[in-house]
Amino acid sequence: VPFQSTRAPKQTVALGSVEEWTILNMNLIRHPFHIHVNPVQIVKINGAAIEPYWADTFGLPANGTPANPTSVTFRTRFLDYRGVTVMHCHMLAHEDMGMMRNFQVVQ
Repeated sequence: VPFQSTRAPKQTVALGSVEEWTILNMNLIRHPFHIHVNPVQIVKINGAAIEPYWADTFGLPANGTPANPTSVTFRTRFLDYRGVTVMHCHMLAHEDMGMMRNFQVVQ
């Protein structure tokens, strides 16, 4: 059984590209977030620019709500790997509830 609904939007990124993503947290829990294959450069927390730093896994700030989510903005480079990979919360129970998603790096 796939962990991602077939109704989920398909996300692709281009091999060789650099992208900036913002991940939102809409609940009270701090989530350890991870993207397979590539490290990320954290550039903003809750919309405020910070001194950039590289990370493998980072914490989404707690105390977000749907009306006022917390966030982390990062940049990542898709240089070496082509194929399907995954991004997810590192809490297994949260992965099981849907905080895991495939995306594909394409040539």
